[in-house]
Amino acid sequence: MRRTSLVSQPPLDPSLRGTVDVVIPVRDGARTILATLASVLAQTIAPRRIIVVDDGSKDETVNVIKNIGSSLIELITTPPVGVSHARNTGIAASRAEFVAFLDADNRWHPDKLRRQLRVFTENNSATVVYCGHAVLQPSGAVVYIQPPELRGFVFNELLTKGFAGALSSIIVRRDALLHIGGFDEALSFAEDTDLWLQLASQYEFFFANDILTDVVNNPNSVTRRPTGAETIMENLLQHISIFEKWCQPNVIRGPHLGKTAGNVDWRIIVQEFRKKIVVFAVRRKYGWQWMLRLRAKMLTRSPIMGRQIWPSHTIFAGFIVLAALAYPVRLLARKMQTKLAITSIRMPKE
Repeated sequence: MRRTSLVSQPPLDPSLRGTVDVVIPVRDGARTILATLASVLAQTIAPRRIIVVDDGSKDETVNVIKNIGSSLIELITTPPVGVSHARNTGIAASRAEFVAFLDADNRWHPDKLRRQLRVFTENNSATVVYCGHAVLQPSGAVVYIQPPELRGFVFNELLTKGFAGALSSIIVRRDALLHIGGFDEALSFAEDTDLWLQLASQYEFFFANDILTDVVNNPNSVTRRPTGAETIMENLLQHISIFEKWCQPNVIRGPHLGKTAGNVDWRIIVQEFRKKIVVFAVRRKYGWQWMLRLRAKMLTRSPIMGRQIWPSHTIFAGFIVLAALAYPVRLLARKMQTKLAITSIRMPKE
């Protein structure tokens, strides 16, 4: 098999603080991994290493990676354990001051690493630096754009908004990842949300302006493959359990959270989960029986949050009616917001 020719190794920038290892988990990603790695090798500054952890691929992924021929790439192969185990394996293998994550079907703007390392250089208290991202169809069409917004100690904001960026957009100090224990391998869903909250409970977040990451809605991705009603239910249950855990004051760490942790408005979190339940039940036609089974499991596994989300059948049925009436308005607003964002901040200014 011929070696794939990609760009030559970019230079290091001595004016920037530290080095960064890139961790890429992959399983059966032969069709996308080449473009992903090309976007890393095209960076205006070089990472220390690109650690690709193959999580039991059965296609030609390993051969594609081996034939790229870059000395920066370190390939680690494991049995098919899961994406969290693959990422933790990459963290353990890294030796740089910083770790950046990238999924095997996503891509970076060429200046992403330099822009984010500049933020670390200018802010000694920064532990996490992320950037904005665009969600794309495989064709390249933009679905929506998420600009960076949250900065500082953002734990409460993450609880209520549940999101600061895509995992492929962040760079984290390696010692912080080791301190919190990396990704929770017991989670098959929402492991990235849990990591965000783990980090935000103790460290400051910063961001590099503009849209520097493309997240591709690849239908064959491990995290986006079509799923059935029971898998969706487990996904929701794990998300709910994470938020129940982090809404408890006794799990909060860090002096900056002492006075603010109790100010989180549970109603915002509760409403978001109600919306998700209704969307899956109605749009995917899972129906009332599916919702009743979800409620029973929710009250067993996350009783505090479960009682908040679904206190009674009457209240929840009323919410379904209101959500159905409001849905067309929310859909129109989101489309308009996406169009405005595409025209104003799609490409980096620097």
